[in-house]
Amino acid sequence: MQTLIRRLRVAVLAAALLLLLGACGQEAAAPASQPEPATSLYAQGEELIALMVEMVGNETYMGTFSGSETMQEMLSAAREGDYSQPQAVYKITIPEMEIAALTEAAGMEGASEGLQAYMQGRMQAAVISQLNAAGGAEVLAAASICTASKTFVLEGVEENILYLYTYANGLPAIVSFQPGEGGSVAATSNFLFNSDFQAEENIRQYFQEISAEMEQVTQ
Repeated sequence: MQTLIRRLRVAVLAAALLLLLGACGQEAAAPASQPEPATSLYAQGEELIALMVEMVGNETYMGTFSGSETMQEMLSAAREGDYSQPQAVYKITIPEMEIAALTEAAGMEGASEGLQAYMQGRMQAAVISQLNAAGGAEVLAAASICTASKTFVLEGVEENILYLYTYANGLPAIVSFQPGEGGSVAATSNFLFNSDFQAEENIRQYFQEISAEMEQVTQ
């Protein structure tokens, strides 16, 4: 597990750079004309997970993306889970020092504050991707198929945050929240298909290694 975690930290940097480069040249999406009513990060995360559950529950929809038997088995395992009530939910904050170290390693220390802030958001998204990518290409592909995202308005969100949802009989899910301008928050959710990180203990160990703060929340 220690070796895996060290490899993940390097992979997170590489993935963040790819995400950054992939976004270059793309126009920003226009804001929704009627943003969703603001609730809480906890509730917004549950809505995204419900959307993923609906996705994975639609076998026809899932079948259009891959005929791979291995991938279909993973999707089936997610489909059979019970996501009606999380067993526990954790708010995870990755310290600025850790993000800054990765940003510096990427050669971004001389970039503008705006670009560095954007890069930091990509680092957080890369963490989720690499937890699945460590399980192999098909695991990452399965997670990508089930990814859900949205933008909503919620005042008071001032830093990038992850919410981890664990279930007694279902795959863990992570939701990334990234604040923007005017109270907007961009959220992206993924199931953790990588079996190495389906046990809560292993997830905790990974985030402890990067000095992340984990706090259990109930709403």
